[in-house]
Amino acid sequence: SHGHVDHAYGTWALLEDEATMAAGPPAIVAHRKVAERFAYYLRLRGMVARYMNQPPDHLPASEEDFVWPTVEFDDVLRLNIGGETVHLVHHPAETDDQCYVWLPDRQALYSADYYQGFLPNMGNGKRVQRGTDQWVIALREMADLGATAMLPGHGEAIVNSEMIRSELRILADALAHIIDQVVDGLNARLRKDQIVDCLNWPARFADHPTLAVTYVSPQDIARMVLKRWTGWWDDIPSHWSPAPVADQARTIAALAGGVDSLVEAARTLIDHDLPQACHLADWAWYAQPDHPEVPQLVIDVYRARILDPASNTQEMTVYLDHMAAARAQQLQAGHR
Repeated sequence: SHGHVDHAYGTWALLEDEATMAAGPPAIVAHRKVAERFAYYLRLRGMVARYMNQPPDHLPASEEDFVWPTVEFDDVLRLNIGGETVHLVHHPAETDDQCYVWLPDRQALYSADYYQGFLPNMGNGKRVQRGTDQWVIALREMADLGATAMLPGHGEAIVNSEMIRSELRILADALAHIIDQVVDGLNARLRKDQIVDCLNWPARFADHPTLAVTYVSPQDIARMVLKRWTGWWDDIPSHWSPAPVADQARTIAALAGGVDSLVEAARTLIDHDLPQACHLADWAWYAQPDHPEVPQLVIDVYRARILDPASNTQEMTVYLDHMAAARAQQLQAGHR
């Protein structure tokens, strides 16, 4: 259904299965952009490993490590497989190569990763551009199919037609709500951070189990929508051609009275303003990572951030990486 590891990298097992191969090599059907995704994974293997939190040697290193599509399509592909009518429909969403599968004779829908039973991973800050409006289109399109069984790419099957329709529609409405607010904010000439900070998330979404914040937050999704419509500049004038981060950090530390003052101030903020504590810990780290107090500050601040119920999975991986770097600094300095 798309080129992510958990949906494409296990194809080799089918090709090594004697029963599968007895009738001849099967067709590998995918959207045209799946092959482009595989090529991108090879070209940027080190980057992909970093942002997927994987060792590079766990990722494909050559074209031979992939099972490549043998049948490709662009928008819609209709197949007849063993007398079964199968429709493959493409809409960019979690990836630009994703499709859902509709079996009209059975009224069965494979919804891929358009629907996951929680607020979807549209706002992943470590990934390339995700579909935004197209994701909403796909959800509403699937809701109107009249499916009596839905098999998500993750999670349990749903076999109640009204529940399927309701689940897909509430998710579409929630994503559209975020998109519309971002567009309105852009047209009102608000700064990007202001658009995110003033995002309204009503109770009908916040309290709905299908929209639970697991991987990303509504604000993260808003940032991905901003990325869809604007450039890399964050609307802060000095950030267009900024001073190096380490230089900024040393200047801020000097203005604060030294790195020791930043460390002390950050520790006083941990219990009542974690985001600000993290900012101060970052300035201390980038100003002087080998300061004897700074690595432990980083570990303590970001441990608290991970334990904060407001934190989601994707941001936790960022915090863990930073804590690991701080711990490596401690070990290098001989601190056990």
